[in-house]
Amino acid sequence: MEELAPREFKTQWIFAQYELGRSVKEIAAEMKTSESSVYAKLRLKPETYKDVTHTRDEEIQRRIRRVCGLSDKLILDYLEDLHRRKNNPELSAEEKAAVFKEIEQVAKIAKQYADRLLLAEGKATENIRVQNDDIPIQVIIHKTYEKDTQQV
Repeated sequence: MEELAPREFKTQWIFAQYELGRSVKEIAAEMKTSESSVYAKLRLKPETYKDVTHTRDEEIQRRIRRVCGLSDKLILDYLEDLHRRKNNPELSAEEKAAVFKEIEQVAKIAKQYADRLLLAEGKATENIRVQNDDIPIQVIIHKTYEKDTQQV
């Protein structure tokens, strides 16, 4: 088995850590060096850097999709519980207001994760807000545009 020179081992270790999703800042701190020196090592092998960055981005997108899936399930269960509580005839006006406040909080969390997923996938988005004073929630419609694939 071929033995690696210490410099080559460090470079491969940096690539491995970066591919796992660690930030350059974290890697530099562990190596007790500057972020610019870590970036310099990554740029020594442009093809490897490109491949590792691609793999890293895919992994981050997978994590975000997983978080979205789990949060969607939790939010659905939570909203069904809120819906059941909201329709309880024994609920006072104050308790109903508290339920609507919880619904608003859940909607904000769902929007944040949806935005993160779209951004992670490189999609340009535009928010169109629709507000109706008769209902206690705000509807936001996301317009997603196709990425321009033509080279200029």
